[in-house]
Amino acid sequence: MDDLGVDCVRRKWASLVWCIHFASASFLGLLCLGRTLFDSWFGLGGNISTRIYTLHWLVNIVHMSGRHLSSYLH
Repeated sequence: MDDLGVDCVRRKWASLVWCIHFASASFLGLLCLGRTLFDSWFGLGGNISTRIYTLHWLVNIVHMSGRHLSSYLH
C-alpha cells in the first residue's frame, strides 16, 4: 500500500475513534447535564462532582469539535 493509502486508512480509523469517543462523551455528559438541571430545578443542591463533569464535558465537546474540523481543513 502506498503512503496515500496508509494516510487514508489512518484518517478513517481516527475518524471512527473520534466518533465513538464523541458519542460516549456526549451520552455521559447529557446524563450529567440532565441530573444537574434536575437537581437545580427541584432545589436538591446537586453533586459538585456532577457539576464539574458537566463543565468538563462542555469544554471537551467544544475542543474536540474544533480539533476534528481543523484536521479536515488542513
